[in-house]
Amino acid sequence: GVSERQFPGIGLALRTLDALPEVVVASQVPVLLDGGVRRGTDALKAVCQGAKAVLIGHPYLWALAVGGKEGVLALIPLPATDGRRTT
Repeated sequence: GVSERQFPGIGLALRTLDALPEVVVASQVPVLLDGGVRRGTDALKAVCQGAKAVLIGHPYLWALAVGGKEGVLALIPLPATDGRRTT
């Protein structure tokens, strides 16, 4: 997978979305993208560049911490609708 998780808190010169195309070409296994996804369009770009899946966990943890169950339920449809709003 492609991840920013190994080095949290440091400014990386190369974002995961930028590194993804080269990793997909060089890889012999399905590639998962983890990190660098800020909106639904980022997830869409990752899939278009060859990622088999995009892992998005932090927004749901924040929603749980701030709004409890209702916060998570409100967040669930947003990644899917984000791409539709920007096209």
